[in-house]
Amino acid sequence: MRPFLITILALAPALASAQPTPSQIDGAAANPSVSQGGGTGTETPIPAAVKPAPPVIPPAPDFPNKPFQAFGLWGDYFGKLTADPEHPADKPTPAPDSWFGKIQRIVQDTNRDAEKAKEQGGEHAQDAVATTGALALAEVLTEPPPPNVPPQVVEAARIQTATMLNRVAAEGDKRPYTSSLGLSEAVLQADPDNRDALNTAAGAQFGLGRYPEAVRSASRVTDTYQNDERALTTRALAYYQMREYAKAYEDAQRALALNPNNKPANDVANLSKSRVTTAADLKLDAAHAHMAEQVAREAQAQIEEAGRAQTALRTPPARIDAPAPSTDKAVLELLHRSAEKIKLQDYRGAHEDADRALEREPGNPAALQARAAAASLLGEYASAVDDASAALERDPQKVDALYTRAQAHAQLGHHQLALADADRAVSLRPADPFAYKARARAREGLGDLAGMLEDYRSAARLGPQFDAELRDVASRYGLSLDASGAVKGATPAPAPRRGRFWLMLGTSVFGGLLVAWGLLQAAVGRRAAAPPKVAGASDSTARALAAAGGLGAGYEVVRTLGQGGMGVVYEAMDKALERRVAVKKMRDEIRLDERERARFLQEARIVAQLHHPNIVEIHTIVSEGDDLYLVFEYVEGHTIDQIIARKGRLTIPEAQWVLHGVAKALEYAHARAVVHRDLKPSNIMMEKDGLVKVMDFGIARQAKDALAKSTMTGTVAGTPQYMAPEQEEGVVRPESDVFSLGAMLYEMVTGTRPYPAPATTASKVNKKYQKASRLLADLPPELEKLIDDCLEPDPEKRPRTAAEFRQRLDALKAPTPSPAKAA
Repeated sequence: MRPFLITILALAPALASAQPTPSQIDGAAANPSVSQGGGTGTETPIPAAVKPAPPVIPPAPDFPNKPFQAFGLWGDYFGKLTADPEHPADKPTPAPDSWFGKIQRIVQDTNRDAEKAKEQGGEHAQDAVATTGALALAEVLTEPPPPNVPPQVVEAARIQTATMLNRVAAEGDKRPYTSSLGLSEAVLQADPDNRDALNTAAGAQFGLGRYPEAVRSASRVTDTYQNDERALTTRALAYYQMREYAKAYEDAQRALALNPNNKPANDVANLSKSRVTTAADLKLDAAHAHMAEQVAREAQAQIEEAGRAQTALRTPPARIDAPAPSTDKAVLELLHRSAEKIKLQDYRGAHEDADRALEREPGNPAALQARAAAASLLGEYASAVDDASAALERDPQKVDALYTRAQAHAQLGHHQLALADADRAVSLRPADPFAYKARARAREGLGDLAGMLEDYRSAARLGPQFDAELRDVASRYGLSLDASGAVKGATPAPAPRRGRFWLMLGTSVFGGLLVAWGLLQAAVGRRAAAPPKVAGASDSTARALAAAGGLGAGYEVVRTLGQGGMGVVYEAMDKALERRVAVKKMRDEIRLDERERARFLQEARIVAQLHHPNIVEIHTIVSEGDDLYLVFEYVEGHTIDQIIARKGRLTIPEAQWVLHGVAKALEYAHARAVVHRDLKPSNIMMEKDGLVKVMDFGIARQAKDALAKSTMTGTVAGTPQYMAPEQEEGVVRPESDVFSLGAMLYEMVTGTRPYPAPATTASKVNKKYQKASRLLADLPPELEKLIDDCLEPDPEKRPRTAAEFRQRLDALKAPTPSPAKAA
């Protein structure tokens, strides 16, 4: 093992040469006119000819996961990073209390203590000392550095220290990850788009179990560097822990395309693949299977559309003659806001900002394209075609408008027009894989499978991330991928469909369950349509369901609605009672684990005994062999989060109306010792007649707990933005639901959450949230006091019951009948 003494001998001269004397630092701080050289008077600018050259940053070390070895490599790296060959090695050592002095002392102390620890307790004790030393280094490096240390040196030191901490963190020890995140954030404050710092932050967030944050940090990397293997791998791991297996599989495949020997990506791909539910897994009939495939393709197209819209204004024009987005600063600001809202999936808001930009500057191509992209993401494809066409009239070489129009044409069934746009995109950008993918989709719609396959081949050659799509489409149609490129055993392409296929899906939420279709969730929720009747599909779908486990002859399955957090959801007809119902088939993590199955059934039976007008009822529980089904009341309407997304926020009377019904449901349930445990706007339905219904009482949380155990994350399942702090410690009581009521009331009247992601426990315990009155000037003081009382970290200080909450809310003003009816 390499001793630290070698490191110190190499490091000390470099530290000394780079370190100003205490008097220089103190003098500069006390008198800005004192130069960094220690003289007095007006500082003389350094002539350009003798300005110091930028420092040479050495290659980053490959840190092992052994703390002692990693610390030694760090010392070598820091010595090279701060070395100055023009200064002699006999410079005086830095002052003990200086930045460099503290670092040197930590290295010396760690070296000494690690050697003693090894003699007494072996390498394990030695590694423990090294970890402590690394944490101490992080603390010093987070402090402001001396003014004469180049910022590039500080940045590199912080990033590599953070990287080392991520590598040496022992299982169960969160301290290295916390310190690593602090260092990464210090770099990001000065350089918000620093690729290495974002990657390191993502790794630390993953280690801390803050998976959504890890996804966001890694996504900020891939927004600019699509083929960053490290970011893709981290995001795949985070998605897997979040049980978003389809996304985990996609990212893992992209990482493997870049490096086939990436073991973590390979493991995630193998584990996720078995958990991804496909149309084949659902045993759908042909009509429904095709519809599910169409949904998946539209979802992927919308992801790509959103990505293009976000990057359009950040990317310099590819052509010298390309017009600038605008010379009007207000228009530019509106366009940037539109792009940011697309990133937040606020597509209606993005559309409105593009509208305002066009009011200020009619005919602006960038604004027309921004509005076209937002319309496409809203599913308003005819409007998207109109705006993209107008943008192309003013700038015929605007490729992003060609992409948007091609996608919109394809969704409208105008595949020949989509092909013309894609052909044009290929001619303008022959090295862009997305151009070939757009043309492949158009050719698929026209039934030209050979041309489709060739374009997917071209896309995969230009972008490794498309390799998985190439193989998927070849498998779907039975096409050959041999060297000859011959098409063998091809399955005929489905006939092109005109109109919007999503109308067949409906947009209401049935059985009290929000159907999760990924990116489409927000958009579909805005495309309200009456639930359709799918003629001729019921018998075959019912047979498929019966083959999968057997719901019995008493129910005729009409269609598959989708897959939620607990399992597959079907719309069915109860033949005996002639009523529509929602049927949910439980997923494997619950039904195949005897203990979880028993716990889930017990919880479901308790909830099934709840009969209240404001609660979505469970009609029955069906257990057939290994299969488990819940039959729910069929509910048609919108979730409150969809209504907030559409309106921005609710009026106070509207919020009163909604939460009056929710509180009544909770009063009833709490009196029967049932706590909801996962109360949030997406679990509250507003029927078309204005009746409020709460869904997923207890059982959704029970399912989430089972899933958390199956993935061994050790995390508490739930929705952190609405979850009381004691729930995160495993304590559940009726006042936990009262905390969620306060969080929802805040969101309803302000349009934002009191504790947005990452919604840390510390922020809740310290009540660090922006007061609602700062967002809504005319908010009644009594309403703000109610919110504040509900968000008390101590459950003993909150309103003790849902009834008390309702009475205080109603006292503000009596709720008016159905003010927030779903449109």
